[in-house]
Amino acid sequence: MDPARSHPDGPAYVFHRGALGDSVLLWPLLRALVAAHGRVALVSDRSKSELAARFIPGVEAIDAEQTRFNAMFRMERDAVRESSPVAASRVLCLLFGEDGEAIRAWEGHARAMFPNAPIEFIFQRPDAALARQLAPGHLCGPLHTNSAGPIVVHVGAGSLAKRWPIERWASLEECVPSHAVRFIAGEAERGTFEEAGVGAPRWALFHERLGGTLLRDLDTLATRLLDARAFVGFDSGPTHLAAQLGVPTLALFGPTDPVRWGPIGPLARVLAPERPTPDMSWLSKGEVERAVISLVSE
Repeated sequence: MDPARSHPDGPAYVFHRGALGDSVLLWPLLRALVAAHGRVALVSDRSKSELAARFIPGVEAIDAEQTRFNAMFRMERDAVRESSPVAASRVLCLLFGEDGEAIRAWEGHARAMFPNAPIEFIFQRPDAALARQLAPGHLCGPLHTNSAGPIVVHVGAGSLAKRWPIERWASLEECVPSHAVRFIAGEAERGTFEEAGVGAPRWALFHERLGGTLLRDLDTLATRLLDARAFVGFDSGPTHLAAQLGVPTLALFGPTDPVRWGPIGPLARVLAPERPTPDMSWLSKGEVERAVISLVSE
């Protein structure tokens, strides 16, 4: 797949649905496709396609929940017959995890919907290696700095194994007294907190001891990140987003491979063990504090 091929017939269409981190790791490819085609229509979960459109000029957000797009996985030959042909220069679909029959159905409907466009598949979950392979000249934008902003810390990740216990964060403000520290949590943590209930130990640590804020949408998250002096997080969607927005980013790794899953940005640093570990217990508070001081000093 060569993103540099250009066609005059319409925008490139990119179909992808996945977690926030996966979606953001597609941004380098989206920038490369915009450079080649002028416009890219991203068909994805509405919040993620709108986020990409907000920060990548030339990207149009399209909600994947439209009936015509859901019908493309149906086996009936006429499932999308009422859809008008769509002008497109190219169609890329990331269908990792789908079975062969669903892929064949989708491809057949795509050829009917986009009759003049080449249909291409990427059978791989978006990661840093794929971004470097397909869009080496478009990996990230400029550095975004706000010297008066706080250090924003995202305390969560998609799995408990990727996180630190919340109480380990309590001393971070003491090591950077010249910077405010603001703690945030998002979708992955909201369910845990709400299930436990207000007043539960983890919620009390986050909300009362750390003064943490629970963010409920991606637009608010992005705005909070752009206000930051620096960002600290685990292998998670907000970490990838901060790095792609150009915010100085420190990513803390343990169970996952930073070569494959590390954030991509103009100032992205990774703390990781020599080889993957079962959880984050390998990481000391001192190592994190020293790395944060180094990051905000650059």
